Amino acid sequence: VRRNSCDRVEQYCTAVIITLLASISLGAFDDSKDAIVKLEYAQAEAIVALDFETLDRLYADDFRFTHGTGVVHGKT
Repeated sequence: VRRNSCDRVEQYCTAVIITLLASISLGAFDDSKDAIVKLEYAQAEAIVALDFETLDRLYADDFRFTHGTGVVHGKT
C-alpha cells in the first residue's frame, strides 16, 4: 500500500512539473510573438515616415527586397 501511495505522489509531481514547463514555454512564445509584431509595426512606420535610420537598424546587413517587377534593393 505504501508503494502505491508513493507512485501516486510521483505521478502527481511529474504532472505538475510538466504543466509548469509547458506554461513557461508558452509564455516565452507569447513574448517572442509580441516582440516580432512590435518590430513589424516599427518597420511599417519607418517606411511610411521615410525613417532610414530606423530601417538601417532593423534590417540585417544582407537584407534584400525584390519588387514584383524584379528590381532588387539591398540595405546599402
